[in-house]
Amino acid sequence: MTMTLLYEAENALEAHMLVDLLAQQHLTARIDGEYLQGGVGEIQTFGLVRILIDRADYESARAIIDAWQTNHATPTDVVQETANSHPKKTVQMFKWILSCGLGFMLGAFFMYQYFDQPIYIDGIDYNQDGVRDETWFYSGERFIRAEIDRNFDGEVDIISHNNRLGLASFARLDDDFNGTFETIINYKQGSAILSRSDTNGDGFKNYEVKYQYGVVDRVRFLDKHTSQPIKVQYFNLGGLYKDEVDTNRDGTLDTVNKFDAFENIINTSVK
Repeated sequence: MTMTLLYEAENALEAHMLVDLLAQQHLTARIDGEYLQGGVGEIQTFGLVRILIDRADYESARAIIDAWQTNHATPTDVVQETANSHPKKTVQMFKWILSCGLGFMLGAFFMYQYFDQPIYIDGIDYNQDGVRDETWFYSGERFIRAEIDRNFDGEVDIISHNNRLGLASFARLDDDFNGTFETIINYKQGSAILSRSDTNGDGFKNYEVKYQYGVVDRVRFLDKHTSQPIKVQYFNLGGLYKDEVDTNRDGTLDTVNKFDAFENIINTSVK
């Protein structure tokens, strides 16, 4: 996976907000430069927080960021436009914008006080080798992120991000432990709802799992060139009971297989 610069955020709060916005569209972004190492621990930086994205997802992510920026015009833009089109109302409009800007600044200040708390780090060493295998990051009392090394090789293979309520929002996983985060899982109200994986390292997420309340409901195998499913598997209590297959790759799932409790085919039909 090749990461490229997508956006330079004003601060960590804005960066986390935009990463969550991208995650809602199933795009995986990474925050770089969120904290600098200081003499008393990690300190937050301002104006140096960068959002990185997989190069394959850059165009889609850029469109989302551009739309977000368009919807967040600055007061200066509004004053200039008003002055050009309605010269006689410029002063009144400026006063109105100044009042709104003051209210916004006060709101931003209190949000900053709430969200931008000192970072506290804790964790657990499962194999007792003196190195944390699971690390938890808190902003004040708010749980914001977890990093996990499942195979004890010293490399993080799960990074889980939480929303402002402390609930899991999305996670990136390296399930083959090769140093590449090939899987992203999205959560809703604390439960997994969708995971997407690149199983062959070509940059396309070809394996998709949908969940119902955190339980596997169906699996889709996607064609890289069309993004259409080649096969869809259906599960109940973890067991495969049916699949639909596109046997001739024309974009239509034309064959249905049904399975018994041991996942042996018991019936095949053509749709």
